[in-house]
Amino acid sequence: MMRWLVVLVPCALLVACGGSSNGAGIGTTDGGTSATGEGGSSSGAGSSSGGGDDASSPREGGASPEGGAVEGGGTVDGGTHDAASGPEGGTDAAPGTDAATADGGPGIEAGPDAASPTCVGAWTMIPPLTVSGAAIAKYDLMTNDDSTVYVAYSRPSDTTFFDVAKYTPAGGWSAYQSAAADDPAAQGKRPVWAMPENGHLAGFSVESDTSVWREVFDFSTQKWSWSSTGGIQPQRAGTAYTRDWIVFEGMYDSPSAGTCETLPSTMVYAIDATSTRTAPSGGDSPLGSLAGPYGIAAGSQVFFFGGYAIPAQSGGCNVSEPRTYLYSGAFYDPNADVWSTGVPLGASAGATYTFFHLAALPSGQVVLFENYTNVYGRADVLAPGQTSFTQTAPLPADLWYRLNDPGNYATIAGTAAGVVVWSTPSGTGVLYDPVKNAMTPICAPPAAVANTYMAATSNGVVLLGDGQLGTNSTTAQSAFVTF
Repeated sequence: MMRWLVVLVPCALLVACGGSSNGAGIGTTDGGTSATGEGGSSSGAGSSSGGGDDASSPREGGASPEGGAVEGGGTVDGGTHDAASGPEGGTDAAPGTDAATADGGPGIEAGPDAASPTCVGAWTMIPPLTVSGAAIAKYDLMTNDDSTVYVAYSRPSDTTFFDVAKYTPAGGWSAYQSAAADDPAAQGKRPVWAMPENGHLAGFSVESDTSVWREVFDFSTQKWSWSSTGGIQPQRAGTAYTRDWIVFEGMYDSPSAGTCETLPSTMVYAIDATSTRTAPSGGDSPLGSLAGPYGIAAGSQVFFFGGYAIPAQSGGCNVSEPRTYLYSGAFYDPNADVWSTGVPLGASAGATYTFFHLAALPSGQVVLFENYTNVYGRADVLAPGQTSFTQTAPLPADLWYRLNDPGNYATIAGTAAGVVVWSTPSGTGVLYDPVKNAMTPICAPPAAVANTYMAATSNGVVLLGDGQLGTNSTTAQSAFVTF
């Protein structure tokens, strides 16, 4: 099934949420399109890496992964996935080790809150992962294929081993302990995002501005393998990733010593290192020369928005160069290697934009949340093929607050029912309908729920975490919520 992820922490200025550092876009502990640095994906989504930036300058970003998210993140997905594509085998750990299952069975269901008939969502809690009698305290990688969840983590007894576990509602947890230790300094990098594939987990990570690493965990041998693209990731690019492709959009360039400019370059890599498909060329995007756009996967396509442009100039590439901020977006279909026409946001006269968040719906539509005044902002919806955004009236006040207040650690994900916005400190969420410009509270979960990673399932979202984010640091659990 498809998954859509965006994890964004609100930031201070225009293209203000980027990178999926720390993100789970399909990803690390944070959620996919989180918010530090530039270029983000979706995460998701998400998603979701790029060069860093000075804290005093506007932070560029993209949705990652996640989406995600993460973290801005991106989002995740594109393409469908065969239900039989997950790992075979089941409850045993690596040969010669103890079986590893989770206490609590397949989960505890909780229906809508009878005391709050206006809320939506039915919860199914995911029990903690327990291996050889010890609970795993921290997940380094989180991803999902519909309601099948995958996590990777450093083995508590020996952190040179990077182990994997899978959860299904029917079967509970199954652990796949790595059969060999890994040394990231010598063998490659540990994945930051991952996609479940047939018989293996395909991961990837970005090492500064020099290369993209791809990692594969084979469920039959229970071993990791590594490979590098050997290419160069565009500096400070926006990032988005589908089921098959990582897309970097926009970049800095120094055509000669002491000069700097932004370019319209697009670079595409296959996520799965075992893939024999030829990566599309990407070409030049209709968004023009830019760096640091938001990126998010929207169905089998990706969508990029915003960023900034720098004219060719002397002085080199640094955070003090003059920037022109951009307000247009475009879809790119990596399978067809085709860009859509760029679509301007249609800024209000005299408006000052202070934040953006992106979510993608299963239909392929993207929902852009933006603050164009100080009165609750609005949502802008764009579907592939459309030539203009559909803009809502001001957002409901509580939704604007959830998105705009950095203390909320807002995580968002698009579903068939609408956009889920979850706030960590309060442990509450809402379901937003962009057509009606209305939101409905999500029923309270039976226990505190983490949202280090949140992504769509076929009938809701899954929230995963290890208690590392926000005020639920010791009690947060993972869960599904369906609508």
